[in-house]
Amino acid sequence: MLDADSGKNQNKLKIFTLPVLNAAISPSQQVGKGPWASEVSGLVKIGQTMTMVLAIKDDENKFDMMVRNCMAHDGKRAPIQLVDQKGCVTRPKLMSRFTKIKNFGASASVLSYAHFQVRDKIPFHVHT
Repeated sequence: MLDADSGKNQNKLKIFTLPVLNAAISPSQQVGKGPWASEVSGLVKIGQTMTMVLAIKDDENKFDMMVRNCMAHDGKRAPIQLVDQKGCVTRPKLMSRFTKIKNFGASASVLSYAHFQVRDKIPFHVHT
């Protein structure tokens, strides 16, 4: 589960290490159209384009990635499903489909990214 909080300098992106599988998953949020944009380092403006990036570093190139069951919520209202069980975007006006890149240089063996726009003043959490 990825827990990303983009409000008021509270970027709480966690890196998950899977020691048994010998791979690390690194989530990040970028300002602008990535996956080559700068990571969020402070407040973002309403209407600003953002990029959600999920990367796997696997030195043996044994793993692939498919983003599915991606939800967004603010902790107060009902969650909004962004990506369904099959990996299809359910809210195309809110988020683009995830694009996958293999062999993304030294930083990732597999990377998936999607663009979205900040639509509200409330910090959000994304669970994938």
